[in-house]
Amino acid sequence: MGTSEDGNDPQQGNNTIRHHIGNQSRNNSASQRQIQENSNTGEQTTVVTQSMFPNASSFTMTGVTINNVGRDFIQTTNNNFGANEKAEILKELKQKLNPIAKPARKTDTCLEGTRVKILNDLCDWVIDTNTTIAWIYGIAGTGKSAIAVSLARKIRKIDTKKEVKLALTFHCVKGQETSHICNLVPTLSYHLAQVFPEYGKGLLESLNRDPSLDGTSLSLSEQLELFLDLPVLEKLIIKSSEKVVIIIIDGLDEWGTGLNRRELLHHLKTLNQFAWLKIIVTSRPNPEITEELMGEFFIKKIDLSDHIGTADDLRKLIMSKLSWVSNEKMDNMLAKANGLFIWVTTALTFIEMGVDKAGRLEIILNLKKGTYDELQPYEPLYHLYKTVLTESFSQQDNLKYLTVVVGAILAVIEPVSQDTLKNLLCAKGVDVPTRVTEEVINQLRALVYDRDGKLYYHLSFGEFLTSSENKLNIHPKFTHLQLASACLEIMRKELRFNICHLETSFLKNKAVKNPTIEDRVNMYIPSELRYSCSSWTRHAREAEVEPAGNMIQLTITDFMRSKCIIFWLECMSVMGKYFALKRCLGDMSQWANINKNKDVGTLTEELHQIADTFGIVLSESTPHIYLSILPMLYHFTNPQSQLPKIHAKKGKSLVKFMKNSAMSKVINAMLRKKSLQNKVTVLNLPQIGQNDTVEQPGLNVVEGFTKYIQNAIKIGRHRWTNLPMTISTTSIVFSVAYSPDGRYIVSGSDDNTVRIWDVQTGHQYGESFAGHTRWVRSVAFSPDGRHVVSGSDDHTIRIWDIQTGQQVGESLEGHRDLVNSVAFSPDGKHVVSGSDDNTVRIWDVQTGQQFGEPLEGHTEGVTSVAYSLDGRHVVSGSGDNTVRIWDLQTGHQFRGCFVGHTEAVWSVAFSPDGRHVVSGSSDKTVRIWDMQTCQQFGEPLKVHTEWVWSVAFSPDGRHVVSGFDKTIKIWDMQTCQQVGEPLEGHTHWVRSVAFSPDGRHVVSGSDDCTIIIWDIQTFQQCEEPQQLSNHTNDINSVAFSPDGRHVVSGSDDCTIRIWDMQTCQQVGKPLKGHTDWVGSVAFSPDGRHVVSGSGDRTIRIWDMQTCQQVGKPLNGHTSSVLSVAFSPDGRHVVSGSDDGTIRIWDMQTCQQVGKPLKGHTDWVRSVAFSPDGRHVVSGSDDKTIRIWDMQTCQQVGKPLEGHTDWVGSVASSPDGRHVVSGSGDRTIRIWDMQTCQQVRKPLEGHTDRVRSVAFSPHGRHVVSGSNDETIRIWDMQTCQQVGEPLEGHTYWVKSVAFSPDGRHVVSGSFDRTIRIWDMQTGQQVGKPLKGHTDWVNSVAFSPDGRHVVSGSGDRTVRIWNIDPSNPNLIPTSISQYNQENQSCSINAQGWLCTAEPEPKLILWIPPHLRGFNDLRQAGTIPADAKKFAVKVDWSTFVCGEDWTSVWNDNPEDED
Repeated sequence: MGTSEDGNDPQQGNNTIRHHIGNQSRNNSASQRQIQENSNTGEQTTVVTQSMFPNASSFTMTGVTINNVGRDFIQTTNNNFGANEKAEILKELKQKLNPIAKPARKTDTCLEGTRVKILNDLCDWVIDTNTTIAWIYGIAGTGKSAIAVSLARKIRKIDTKKEVKLALTFHCVKGQETSHICNLVPTLSYHLAQVFPEYGKGLLESLNRDPSLDGTSLSLSEQLELFLDLPVLEKLIIKSSEKVVIIIIDGLDEWGTGLNRRELLHHLKTLNQFAWLKIIVTSRPNPEITEELMGEFFIKKIDLSDHIGTADDLRKLIMSKLSWVSNEKMDNMLAKANGLFIWVTTALTFIEMGVDKAGRLEIILNLKKGTYDELQPYEPLYHLYKTVLTESFSQQDNLKYLTVVVGAILAVIEPVSQDTLKNLLCAKGVDVPTRVTEEVINQLRALVYDRDGKLYYHLSFGEFLTSSENKLNIHPKFTHLQLASACLEIMRKELRFNICHLETSFLKNKAVKNPTIEDRVNMYIPSELRYSCSSWTRHAREAEVEPAGNMIQLTITDFMRSKCIIFWLECMSVMGKYFALKRCLGDMSQWANINKNKDVGTLTEELHQIADTFGIVLSESTPHIYLSILPMLYHFTNPQSQLPKIHAKKGKSLVKFMKNSAMSKVINAMLRKKSLQNKVTVLNLPQIGQNDTVEQPGLNVVEGFTKYIQNAIKIGRHRWTNLPMTISTTSIVFSVAYSPDGRYIVSGSDDNTVRIWDVQTGHQYGESFAGHTRWVRSVAFSPDGRHVVSGSDDHTIRIWDIQTGQQVGESLEGHRDLVNSVAFSPDGKHVVSGSDDNTVRIWDVQTGQQFGEPLEGHTEGVTSVAYSLDGRHVVSGSGDNTVRIWDLQTGHQFRGCFVGHTEAVWSVAFSPDGRHVVSGSSDKTVRIWDMQTCQQFGEPLKVHTEWVWSVAFSPDGRHVVSGFDKTIKIWDMQTCQQVGEPLEGHTHWVRSVAFSPDGRHVVSGSDDCTIIIWDIQTFQQCEEPQQLSNHTNDINSVAFSPDGRHVVSGSDDCTIRIWDMQTCQQVGKPLKGHTDWVGSVAFSPDGRHVVSGSGDRTIRIWDMQTCQQVGKPLNGHTSSVLSVAFSPDGRHVVSGSDDGTIRIWDMQTCQQVGKPLKGHTDWVRSVAFSPDGRHVVSGSDDKTIRIWDMQTCQQVGKPLEGHTDWVGSVASSPDGRHVVSGSGDRTIRIWDMQTCQQVRKPLEGHTDRVRSVAFSPHGRHVVSGSNDETIRIWDMQTCQQVGEPLEGHTYWVKSVAFSPDGRHVVSGSFDRTIRIWDMQTGQQVGKPLKGHTDWVNSVAFSPDGRHVVSGSGDRTVRIWNIDPSNPNLIPTSISQYNQENQSCSINAQGWLCTAEPEPKLILWIPPHLRGFNDLRQAGTIPADAKKFAVKVDWSTFVCGEDWTSVWNDNPEDED
């Protein structure tokens, strides 16, 4: 034992390959490898010098590839593919699959002359049999790994006509990356691709179809399906009877979990049809492995526990080391070994290490004789371990240090080098001197061995240390506590900014050269720091629970509140450990929960959301932690957030360390009150405020801004304004569901297709699944995530293969009407469907046939079906208002039906424990039902204002989600109360909702053609109601102040709000007093007052200075006030109401002037003063316009009659001589104020109702907007249309207005856009102004004509900069970083960068901030609204080689 492979062993065949591996220095000095062709062939010798990793290598020669994976070399000759093509394929595959580059290596081989029969039998099996799998099994210490290594050597020497290729030897080592489930299949596939280039090419094509695929991030089932599926292998690998490919998987029992091993073996057995493939597995006889392999006749089995010849092999092993030992003593040792090779090798090492070898031999001979006991097979071995430790460490002081060192070796998360262990144990908190650690390890050489520079122990020794046989008093939890403290101390001392000396921010980590990012990590990050960063959280999690305030609690809290936490993120990023980072955060969440540390729990949750939101940055470019993440973190965090307070207790703040980031400079600019002209406006970056210092970033920069952040997404007290990801589709989304691993979402739509979406990127995965001929009503994933089932209005159910995008088998046909709902059974063998034919049907997935008879009982269509978790029951909801449970064993209804809903039941679901059912109904309620009693559980959940279309349980069963009326609501199962505020963002009905498998997210699909993913992990019920700083309902009316500095808005939330045009912040508090919706607002001519009219029948006057109501409400109207306006001198207010009257009010006395102006016989929708203030004009649903004299309060002349439908809009000409009106009768009419007669004929041309009319400033033209989606310009002189209609809107035009100079018209539409039109050309100016997420109700120009304001049903007011010189995406102020003047854009990954092939990374932008579709939006009210505008000052932004100046490590006020 212990001998390594001889590099000069001859190879048989056409090529003789000789290997010599020199010792690897720390800096990976090159090893010499000599490759000499067989001299008999006459071919010349080639010598290749190749630099090599310490643990693995791969290099290519023409026609020959030699790989060292695990520890073995393979020879591959293939001339079908050119060397360059093959090398390129393998290079790309390596990036995609991420195979293990530095795997665990095992070098121990069988002693020459031992295990001969086993090795020969296996070689014969490789050549002469048609079966695929061989299993070598035995308990720990029986020599399985030595057989695997020796077999690999022997295979390479096989002399056969067949071409034998050893593709891979994979040694699974517990605690190393080879034990992780994510690495085996990608590594195996990569090496198969080296043997079969055509397989590699096909595999690469498959991976390239979905750029988001990362081999090691896939689940095991996905890996097996994508890389090792039968059809894939059959299609891509050219079978040859003259070729044998061998894969050795050693120590499978140390890989993954029992379920993982069972799944892998089950799949490998399906490959038995491939005679060219040989898979050799070694393992302990674990139950799950035995169950999968023992009963199969086609598997070769070798049991090492009773194999003939074991005793002789052990004798040879002893003789090779102790040739001087007598036969009697040797027999004694063999008896004690009890057939275990590990016992013999441990005893031999113990004897050889001693000065008195004979004395140590006697100690071994005096041990108790071993007898095999199935219940205690390791008893002799444990006695040996105990003896070795006792003899090596007899003194008490030695035992103390032994306990610490051995405990650490046992507790480390992954094998470490001796130097790493010494540095960990000498850290403060453990305090073991390095020389002591070194001496202890030297004394343990019989039990702990060095392999590839790292310390290992046999698995049986680790089991001994944790068994009752061990008296060393090792306490794993205490050891983990010590190591956690050591890791934190090392990180505190050694972490620092830009630890790997990255020179530029333009490059992705993988593009860094001279030296590469991997070399920099090895150069600048010591091994103990690399270990500490990756493992500190696991040690903390595994440690003992500490009382609050204890040292480890304080240490962890202090670390997470310091700048070190940012440096830790940097270190994990630069090491390429993004997924390890997320695991670490999961560890800390558990630690905080166990230790009841709310502070750390809050910080961890926010870091979790940073990792979720900014995963691409952390994975791809470390400098952008400081350039992209931290500035946005600053602005995305609300007052409850802990992260911006990282140094709060010491008077510090995180962002003080950032001197020059783009966003932090915005703050300074705003504090200096720079004008809008000095800023670049970029859509969808965070909004900045003013009025406070930078001392509390993200908290109190501006009071209003702080409030906006708090309420951006209000799910109770949400500590992170993590805006939801919105996926835009092109059709109504009827159904959504998560894949079992949470990485994908499937949707069914009214375009007859099924689509898969990537949760991380929001992009569609592959092509749409097409086949249904009508709407797809329901979709669901199979439990293994490999298939999707869909139900459609075409009466069929179809099953789809995720990988190929093709339908599996024939459609499942039998329903006679629409299929409303489908679901897979928990075992994936069946599908249940519910249909408008009133039946529930079960289908066999394998045969495609209906299973049993239809389940009948509903008297109306079945709208929803679901399986119980145990698969024994199905629940169904129906249009007959009932919920029914079906017993699948009997095919009959289970007990009675659940009765309580008063209208159709649209959705049902089982709780995870099967004890409850939830249902949603047209009666606007959600109800919970008890499965045992068949009774309703608690009261109905009543909050929705429309039908409840979809319901679902959370994975833990503690919450229910429901949706339909544009909102999603979360309910607590214990209290039956709503949790937090509704999730709002959809603009149409929510059709489907579902929880993610981890319960952290909810996905919703809607009639607004979007899918939204909501982060709900952090919501908590608010302790107190939060003051809202923005409108909470539709905005009905907006108006500019006369000086253009302010905007007033009135809303259905009963408030009026004043907004500052410069900051887009609310001025003062909301103006409250109205008790119903506010339908109309206007400024007084001097800008000092605002008037509002409301559905509460009152008009109110508000003082702009005090934000208080002036006097009492103006009462008199007997119904809603629809329109209000000031007189030109500001002394009077006019109001129109749906009580049919107009009233004049005196501003001084707040009293009505004279009697109501009566005459209209229906609602008065619009009122306005003439420019001289002498008359009032009114428009009504009675189809008339009337003129009123202000002096006499009498109607002037007859009503202006002519319209044949309601009058929706009227306006006076600038000279007061005319009035224009627009009507539902599709006409515009001009009226003479003097004669009260219509001027000429009606202006006809619109083909639908006219919504809005306005005069040009000079009075020569009128503009009108209509439901026919057009705007038309009319000449006052000729009463003819000017030019062609202005076309472009795709829905009703609700509001139109002229610019102050009359050169432009603005229009707002129900299509959610605002458009500017040139009066001269009749053409649209630029692109539509996009940003609103609901109807645009009102538009107006600012007095200077440079801005447009719009109000919308999305509850926002938006201000648009329509100056012809639009800001650039990348301003000239940073052109120094882009001297080539390359075009910039946002790529699919969210990088704002220059063009390929070598893009310069400027900034990374999260998905919900990637609008940039309109750069003219200058402000949004509220500032945190969806698609909000952002002011960004780029003047001091740094990037590229200047990026490091973003960080100030020593701010002046830092303690």
